[in-house]
Amino acid sequence: MSPGGHIDSGETPAKTAEREMAEELGVMHHLTATDIPRLLTITHIKRDPRACAIHFDIWYFIPIENTVFPSKKEGEFDEARWFALGEARSILTDENNLLAMDFVEKHLFV
Repeated sequence: MSPGGHIDSGETPAKTAEREMAEELGVMHHLTATDIPRLLTITHIKRDPRACAIHFDIWYFIPIENTVFPSKKEGEFDEARWFALGEARSILTDENNLLAMDFVEKHLFV
């Protein structure tokens, strides 16, 4: 699963991406004009009728140094580690993460 979260009041999508990367991965990165959203996925939420009914996920693909491993943040992820693209694809089950993998393979690793 990829890091992410809801946009806070008054926040832009780019500021949300920066905050979530810092909160969930311990990675400080200030988005620039070249760090534009590359993918939008829409998910209908069915599991909790009290929660929002639709998620609009804005995907940014941000390169970070492969020598800097994101730190696992308490309460965010059980585990964090690097995967080769093929291995990641074999263990992903979330439809949106699979769409993101398709995008990465087709557009960022050509």
